[in-house]
Amino acid sequence: MAKFKFLRKRSDYYRHFTVLDIGTDLIKVLVVRRDGPDGEVLGVGREPQAPAAMSGGAIADLESVIKCCNRALEAAEDMARTVPGQVVVGIAGELIKGFSSTIAYPRENSKSRVRSGEMSTMLQMVQRRALREAQHLLEMERSYGQLEARLVHSAITNVRVDGYPVTNPVGFTGKNLEVTVFNTFAPMTHIDAIETVVRELDLELAAAVAQPYALARACANEEVWAEGGIFVDVGGGTTDVALIRDGGVEGTRMFDAEVLLQGLALSLRELSRGERLPTGIYLCGGGSLLPELTLEMVKNNWAAGLPFPREPRVRHLVPADVRNLSDSTGQLVSPQDIAPMGLANHALRTEAEERDTVNTVMRRVLSAIKV
Repeated sequence: MAKFKFLRKRSDYYRHFTVLDIGTDLIKVLVVRRDGPDGEVLGVGREPQAPAAMSGGAIADLESVIKCCNRALEAAEDMARTVPGQVVVGIAGELIKGFSSTIAYPRENSKSRVRSGEMSTMLQMVQRRALREAQHLLEMERSYGQLEARLVHSAITNVRVDGYPVTNPVGFTGKNLEVTVFNTFAPMTHIDAIETVVRELDLELAAAVAQPYALARACANEEVWAEGGIFVDVGGGTTDVALIRDGGVEGTRMFDAEVLLQGLALSLRELSRGERLPTGIYLCGGGSLLPELTLEMVKNNWAAGLPFPREPRVRHLVPADVRNLSDSTGQLVSPQDIAPMGLANHALRTEAEERDTVNTVMRRVLSAIKV
């Protein structure tokens, strides 16, 4: 009997995928089997990183990271007895920029029905505006001069026709069409490094997504979507923050973990834009288990001056908080396992969104403008 199940059938190939979480201290790999909207973790691999392999959440030593990823990948495949060909990769680091952009489009004929061509025009406008903003942010923060930003991930988070929220505006009539898109950008060199790792592992890149975005989408329940929430992933080198407000992921920020509470306060002040912040704060990541950190966060001294309507409530996320994903290995038990599970959840949702009309228009736009 063969040791591994190589996925030769097309249906099996697309039913299985690998999750790759390249952390500063630890590489984490999951092998997942998709069953409709749900997924089951079949294998888990973890491998410590070399001390100088990463810098600010970005790859600094390609050869070292590839070797480490390969060992973690082999461990997960051994456990799952399955070798998937596709991989979902999390993108993190100080230079990753994630933010929402909204564009309002007054229609000339309010009685005519919205067509997909109108959506394409709007999406091209919002994507180009977002790209300019991302490049400006990168150049300002690092003083590198001209720095090429590349779109990593894009998702439509809100569509309204005359103020009325709809999932698909095509076919509606109305005067004003408004679309909000969440975009994640990274420097080209950062993305090239990720693609090199995937290629050297002999995998097909199914998706790349900002880790805080995937985390927030995976763990937000109906109450969080309604009331808002702040998701904080404390890693070994960087800390990722995602803000959910007004029913969507509004923004993400990443910063050096050495100045954690100061960085969290600064990130939330920037994300808030002077508006009220949700009071639910959800922690994960290996660094979040430090008792000193939890104690200082609960004191709420760090939150002085931030626009919280009342004192924030802090709790750790656990694997059960990740929706639509079960674990048959018994290995996923800690807040440090939430990030790769969030990436798996993203892959499961992406499969469902592939069939959505609005997202089909989005993919065509991104292909046309070559962001």
